Amino acid sequence: MAIERDQNIIELCLSCKEMCSEWLKENNIKSPAQASDDCEKLMLECFDICSYTITALQRETPFAKEICQLCELICEACGNECSQSESPETQKCADICYEVAESCRIRLF
Repeated sequence: MAIERDQNIIELCLSCKEMCSEWLKENNIKSPAQASDDCEKLMLECFDICSYTITALQRETPFAKEICQLCELICEACGNECSQSESPETQKCADICYEVAESCRIRLF
């Protein structure tokens, strides 16, 4: 069972993971080999790190701080890349990425 303070990160990561998954499906990206630009590659990375962060926080791993730090870095980078898009769906992804990054950043201190 996750520590109560991590529940917000878990919920945000779940939302981010789901949004990334929808975006990847809509853009027919199923593997890194199909990712042709930084946005697509970072969306895959973001999906993966959010998935792993959820698992790690739920199991209360001793590496939670480091995993959250990596999640923060990847989600921030994904948000930065996605925010350059004119697509409303991609902008929504950027917003949730920034929320995850911020909650992980807070968790680090």
